[in-house]
Amino acid sequence: MNAHPLLRQLLIITFISGAVLLSFKYVLPLIFPFLFAYTLMRSLMPIVLFLQKKCHLPKWLAANGTLLLISLAFLGVFLLIGWLLFQQCKLLLTNLSIYHQIYTKSIESYCHNILRHLDYYLGLQKGSCLIFAKEQFHNLDPSSFTNLYQNIGRIALQCMGSSMRVCAFLLIVIVSFIVLCKDYDHLHTMIHKNRYFSVLSELGHTMWNTGFAYMRSQLIIIGCNWAICTIAFLLIRNPYCIVIGLFISIFDAFPILGSGMILIPWGLVKLFHGSFFAAAVLLTAYLLTVFTRELLEARLIGSNLNTLPFFTLASIYIGISLYGVCGIFLGPFAVVLIRSIYQIWMRSA
Repeated sequence: MNAHPLLRQLLIITFISGAVLLSFKYVLPLIFPFLFAYTLMRSLMPIVLFLQKKCHLPKWLAANGTLLLISLAFLGVFLLIGWLLFQQCKLLLTNLSIYHQIYTKSIESYCHNILRHLDYYLGLQKGSCLIFAKEQFHNLDPSSFTNLYQNIGRIALQCMGSSMRVCAFLLIVIVSFIVLCKDYDHLHTMIHKNRYFSVLSELGHTMWNTGFAYMRSQLIIIGCNWAICTIAFLLIRNPYCIVIGLFISIFDAFPILGSGMILIPWGLVKLFHGSFFAAAVLLTAYLLTVFTRELLEARLIGSNLNTLPFFTLASIYIGISLYGVCGIFLGPFAVVLIRSIYQIWMRSA
């Protein structure tokens, strides 16, 4: 085999991969509101055109009315969920000191028997290991909780800053949507006359059918598992059902990790304490989340990405390493984009 074509292909893939990953890291955060507004405009344009033709509404009224109705619907749902999350987080912070005491007593109770056996097998005086463990625990524990309480104000300020950024993002999206709808015909003509229209159209079509479909599938899976976990914790009368359900559903989306790392130990603890109903609910919730993810991943993600599960897992891991939690979506999305650009490049060459 000639090594030069292979080396050339490797260099091309490396160049495309570097360009895509760097663009996702530094360029995407700057243009994401405008890309989101354009995607929203293309998604809602059939409704706008329908209202314009069938109801004889002016284009600005049809576009703004459609955006207003959909925004109000989503805003109502998000405000409801956000308020419930806020109330449960507030309750959790209020009861944090109580949980600290319960946690301390539980640790002492569970470790007492283990440490007593250690005293016996190590030939130490009865209670020696327990005294040592208490000293180490009290040396470490207060500082962690003190730091937590000291950081509550900083966390609150960060939340306020994030809220302001979200509001600015939504404002940019709304204004961009209105401007794009107003100039839709001119923009549509300008894009079609561009010399790279065929390449961009093919790339956009591939990304819509693969990358965006993957992101939509992941959001659907997270939403379904969130609902399952929330209902499960609601059945066992947990006051933080929405917060815990959201945390477990996001945790379940990470590679290797899963809802079982939380639900199974929790269910076993409930079982050992004699809470058979709570244990059955938690273990059933685990089985349902596993079944939901396996079913929806096979039906939605596998067919959309058209890649082996190993490469999907690797792309998610690389994405998380580079972009944090957003890498769950950006990693596979980057793989699809790199593959599409490479295929177009090789055909043109």
